[in-house]
Amino acid sequence: QLKFFLSSGVATRKGLRLIQTYRVQQQAMLEEYLRSQEVLRRAIEQGESGDELDEILALAGTTPKRRADQLNTFYWTLRHGVRVIEARVAWCDEVIASVEGQRGR
Repeated sequence: QLKFFLSSGVATRKGLRLIQTYRVQQQAMLEEYLRSQEVLRRAIEQGESGDELDEILALAGTTPKRRADQLNTFYWTLRHGVRVIEARVAWCDEVIASVEGQRGR
C-alpha cells in the first residue's frame, strides 16, 4: 500500500500494476490461510489434530482440554488473518475498479 501511495508521481499504469501484483500476492496468502483454517476446523470438530498440527502446535503430552483450547486459539487467530487479507483484497478491487474507471473517461 505504501508503494502505491508513493507511486502517485508515476504513471497511472505503473500504479495499477503495483496494486494488481499486491492483490495477486494477497489472494495467494488468503488461499493458504483458508486451507489452514479448514485443517484447524476439522481438527476442532473431530477432536484429532493429526501429525501436521501436532508438529506445528507442539501438543504432545498435553491434556485433551488444553489441546482443544490451543486449537481454538490458533483457529481464531487465523480467522483474524483471513479477515485482514479479505479486506486487503477488497481494497485492491476498489482501487483497481476506480483507476480503470478513471482511465476509461
